[in-house]
Amino acid sequence: MNRLTTILIMSLALSGGPSALAAGGLSLAQTRVVYPGDKSSIALGVNNSSQHDVWLLRGWVAEAESQQKSSAFVVTPPLYRLDAGNEVQLRINALNTAALPADRESLFYLNVLAIPPTAEPTPSSQGDTHGNVSFAINTRIKLFYRPAAIVDNQAVKAAYSQIRAYPDPRGVGVTLHNPSPYYLTLNATQIDRREAQGKGQDFMLAPYGELTIAHRGQAREISYQVIGDYGGRSTRYTITPLPSAGRSTHAE
Repeated sequence: MNRLTTILIMSLALSGGPSALAAGGLSLAQTRVVYPGDKSSIALGVNNSSQHDVWLLRGWVAEAESQQKSSAFVVTPPLYRLDAGNEVQLRINALNTAALPADRESLFYLNVLAIPPTAEPTPSSQGDTHGNVSFAINTRIKLFYRPAAIVDNQAVKAAYSQIRAYPDPRGVGVTLHNPSPYYLTLNATQIDRREAQGKGQDFMLAPYGELTIAHRGQAREISYQVIGDYGGRSTRYTITPLPSAGRSTHAE
């Protein structure tokens, strides 16, 4: 009897709360990772709540643009068998972060690939070929490297209200500007109290960067929440009026 096993990889890019992480009994303790530059390593918990499934875990950090494996970090252990009902603390270790910018955050993606054990073939007549399809689950979350010089929780939270907005000069929307050295990920963004951010849309402002949100007509105000270091949502901030030079940002 010939046996053919096919493993398909299902990729999950996560931005929701911990409940959104469960897949095949697996869950990550966080929906994002902030790596402080003054630490040599940090931990990420992975839990297997299944009563019977066993998974082989492999973790790595990828570059944001190329998605190629990064040389700046290594995840240990390199391969781990996670039995049913157990959990493990994966460690993310800094290897080569000296070349990263020291005045602003850098973005990476942490991947945790869960590979199922190969299923046993079902009894069959001799000579039959049976194909077994298994799903490997690759969970991907953002990893923000925060240099030691800007590790400051108060400064991070202050940046939430520092976003500025103005009409896009091309007349296609509203442009947001981030004057801070931190990545700011927005949630439930509204323009003139109407939803401007669709479900699953990633509105992320790079350090000192800009993001243009499509909008027709003259915008009067824009409001948003910011997803914090641990995945929680901030209070809602409103920028009004637009596009006055005297615009202000305030929290509701």
